[in-house]
Amino acid sequence: MSGPLVIVGNGMAAARLVDELTRCALGRHAIAVIGDEPRLAYNRVLVSSVLAGETAPEDIELKPMSWWRNQGVTLKVGCPATEIDVGRREIKIANDESVSFSRLVLATRSAPLRLNVPGADLRIPPISLSSTGSGIARISADAPGCRIAEVTGSNPLSSTRKSAQIDVISYATG
Repeated sequence: MSGPLVIVGNGMAAARLVDELTRCALGRHAIAVIGDEPRLAYNRVLVSSVLAGETAPEDIELKPMSWWRNQGVTLKVGCPATEIDVGRREIKIANDESVSFSRLVLATRSAPLRLNVPGADLRIPPISLSSTGSGIARISADAPGCRIAEVTGSNPLSSTRKSAQIDVISYATG
């Protein structure tokens, strides 16, 4: 077995990479996945369906915890990577724990960007920013019964509308 392969990020790309590695190179690396979200990787394409109330958040998980365990993957959720020390070949995570690597993959999402326009500094509903599953839950809780939503993002797939509950929804992608 080669040295440890560490993937920082626990999203769709990381899940797909681990899936491919376990099919093609099972046992070649000890794999660790470190993600800052406190949940398993999920299908971001379906986030708007969760926001619309059509799909439960747990129904968009890509792989159950048992799959990760059966593949021998060390999965650390809710653990943001705080530092990469390339010389020492280690990642520091939020609780001051260090994780060594021989190979490193960065598969992280981007942070939402708040535009510099009048009103963008409002911190109350209906203006909410999120790039995480827990953020979608917060948005849903902040706006119960909301019938209008704006989904803005750089990935048109994440803005798929399948909602009968939302009357008006508009999308902008960059």
